[in-house]
Amino acid sequence: MCYIFNCSDLHTVHSSNLLVKYTDDTYLIIPATNSSLIPDELNINQWASASNLKLNPNKSYEMIIYHSSKKITSVPPPLEKITRTHELTALGVSFNSTLSFSQHRQNLTAKAATSLYALKTLKAHGLQGRALWNVTHATLVSQITYASPSWRGFIKAEKIVCLTRSPRLTC
Repeated sequence: MCYIFNCSDLHTVHSSNLLVKYTDDTYLIIPATNSSLIPDELNINQWASASNLKLNPNKSYEMIIYHSSKKITSVPPPLEKITRTHELTALGVSFNSTLSFSQHRQNLTAKAATSLYALKTLKAHGLQGRALWNVTHATLVSQITYASPSWRGFIKAEKIVCLTRSPRLTC
């Protein structure tokens, strides 16, 4: 809660850029057309210092997102003290620089298989009916549906079918 109150005065310098804040995570999104404005937007260090906070450079990443079928012609130089990455996990959803969510889908399938095994074990030990459904919903269903609107539209139809099949099958 304290971070939410503290960061209420943190805004982008330029209105065409976007700052997304959630719990203690902050995401600065700058379109390629504004890449020259990146130094202006990195006022977060000054804001953090003025707000009695410290930016952790070990948890700060830069990722350039591009279309997989298009070749990148000009890439800005890496930012000082900020690691450039090709894969990122934001609020539990993993994606890469081409907006592929395949790693997230693979992680989700593995977690679902583990949950399914645990549910089968509970059922074998006598858990049934409404109690079994409640545990299933709290574990397996919640894992599969968490943040699904943010990534489902980015995966191919055959991979969606794979998610609806048994987690034991490889996708």
